[in-house]
Amino acid sequence: LHEGWRNVPVEKALDLVYGYAVGLDMTRRDLQRGMGDQKKPWEIGKSFDRSAPIGPIHPVAQVGHFTQGAITLKVNGAVKQ
Repeated sequence: LHEGWRNVPVEKALDLVYGYAVGLDMTRRDLQRGMGDQKKPWEIGKSFDRSAPIGPIHPVAQVGHFTQGAITLKVNGAVKQ
């Protein structure tokens, strides 16, 4: 956020956005499933080194707000999200 707020009206929300970045929240499914089988907390599958890389923040003052476009995730050429 550009500045701190709470209970922001919809019409004011974009005024508070500082910038945009792309991040990836990765999960080690093998670890997550293993912990579930052992009745242990599953979050170990999300807490490994470099599990949440993020790109640079692009300030709105330089790039503006995105008004159209699509974001997709492909794995081996197949759209997953």
